[in-house]
Amino acid sequence: MQPTTSQLLQRLSESATIAMARKARELKAQGVDVISLSLGEPDFDTPAAMKQAGIDAIEANETHYTPVPGTPRIREAIVHKFQRDNGLAYAMDEVVVSTGAKQSLANVVLSLVDPGDEVILPAPYWVSYEEIVKVAGGIPVVLPTSIDDDYKIQPQALEAAITPKTRLVMYSSPCNPSGSVYTEEQTAALAAVLLRHDRVVTISDEIYELINFTEKHASMAAQPGMWERTVTVNGVSKGFAMTGWRLGYIGAPKCGSQRHAPRFRGNSHLPPQASHKQQLRQPWKPTPPLWQRPWWRPSGGAGPSWWTVFRRSPDSRSTNRWGHFTCFPMSVRCLAKAMQEVW
Repeated sequence: MQPTTSQLLQRLSESATIAMARKARELKAQGVDVISLSLGEPDFDTPAAMKQAGIDAIEANETHYTPVPGTPRIREAIVHKFQRDNGLAYAMDEVVVSTGAKQSLANVVLSLVDPGDEVILPAPYWVSYEEIVKVAGGIPVVLPTSIDDDYKIQPQALEAAITPKTRLVMYSSPCNPSGSVYTEEQTAALAAVLLRHDRVVTISDEIYELINFTEKHASMAAQPGMWERTVTVNGVSKGFAMTGWRLGYIGAPKCGSQRHAPRFRGNSHLPPQASHKQQLRQPWKPTPPLWQRPWWRPSGGAGPSWWTVFRRSPDSRSTNRWGHFTCFPMSVRCLAKAMQEVW
């Protein structure tokens, strides 16, 4: 018998991020000194209060199935977070919790995209976007950007890319992997284009919201007229170094949230109760960006950060607005000089 796989699986490509991480582990096992620039893993640990909350939940036997959209307590906390930090008013039945932002993205795409629908992906983009679109039978439409525009999509280019088949525009800010952060004005300019196309829904991936070294974060759904046509995706993996806890969530009008949540009952994993419990430990005040928190120290906390050195190098040419924890260096010599000065 010759083993075969489905046509769907054959259409998909292996995640470049996972492939890089695997190669780095293999080289390290061989004794090679490797700096892995693959997985989006923060360089600090989960804060103590959140770890203790998870331990307390386990000790209290909060280890059973949770409701598909999340427990009422955590959804209430997320509603409060959206209002407090982003100025977004969602009801509890407009919030759905999942096992990580990646599953949230997949659920939304599978809910909205039919075979043949086009999904615009401003490049560079997180490698999983394209494969998620393929799973749904959609057509990824890659919209190139350039360093001259800080790797940000321009309104005129977005307008030109939209066709009668366009169903979604999916982007992240701060961007993975470029680190570009859309300002309030830039977000408003894109919203002005999107508002002219009633069929187009925007997925705003804001998982790196708190790793933002510029001004206040701008949410697409906060733009006038965009709340009804935007799905906001977020989670705790990056801003709180909780990648292994697997807790993401969306805020969306009911057509994209609660109304579809029961349909994923058979094919979605439910977030563990311990992860629900730790989310409730977030302070009931505006969440500061990562660099303003006392327990965070970049690169171990000693000396200047390598990206600060990189930015002031005359050989550098990279994005002018910063978020995430990556950069797009245009000169290997510049990057090497920055790392040498720091280490």
